[in-house]
Amino acid sequence: LQGEKDTVGLYLTGHPINRYLEEYQGMGISKIAKLTMEHGAGGGSNGKGRRGGVRVMVAGLVISSSHRLTQRGRMGTMVLDDSTARIEVTLFSEAYEEYRELLVADKILVVTGNLNYDEYRGGLSIRADQVLEFEQARSLYARALQLDTLHLNGAVQPGLLQELQGILGTYLGGNCSIRLRMVRDDSSGVLELGDAWRVNPTDELLRRLERLFATDGVRVMYGSSGG
Repeated sequence: LQGEKDTVGLYLTGHPINRYLEEYQGMGISKIAKLTMEHGAGGGSNGKGRRGGVRVMVAGLVISSSHRLTQRGRMGTMVLDDSTARIEVTLFSEAYEEYRELLVADKILVVTGNLNYDEYRGGLSIRADQVLEFEQARSLYARALQLDTLHLNGAVQPGLLQELQGILGTYLGGNCSIRLRMVRDDSSGVLELGDAWRVNPTDELLRRLERLFATDGVRVMYGSSGG
């Protein structure tokens, strides 16, 4: 996808956000096209925000960004695209100073803030108070990585567990637990590894696990119950 963007200036065969869509519900992210002033979202917290807007959480690719000095101090704006729609996001004062380094084109960000109707532009916009790269947001909200493909009716693939141990060892030290879902013809169960095996669930780790277990065999689990 990045090669397409570098060559012709746009994405032809997909959108960079697509690999994250399955995680939207668990994280509480709303699609931009579905935002309205009547229904907020974001971590399950609907309703009015601190400054009177509707509280929302969205994710998207940064299409453009700008920084400027106003009478009220420095501020930044960016346009996010999640393949369903685009929206302008503004950061003022403390939020700008904290997150300004992330306002860079082609980054995929998760934004939390207050949704408002911009009468001047005739559309919705977000005043952000938190901006995270998607990996950072996953690390903050994910509870477990579940690996679904350990079948016990036959012999376990030689070296599989040793290879898994080697992969996980590179990403230890996070807050995300590892669950192994083991299946037989007549039963199944989930084994959760101990705290020493908690990892940082980066994109790179997920890609390596998907190569070992197949894409549909790796699931990011959210929420207190792991769903």
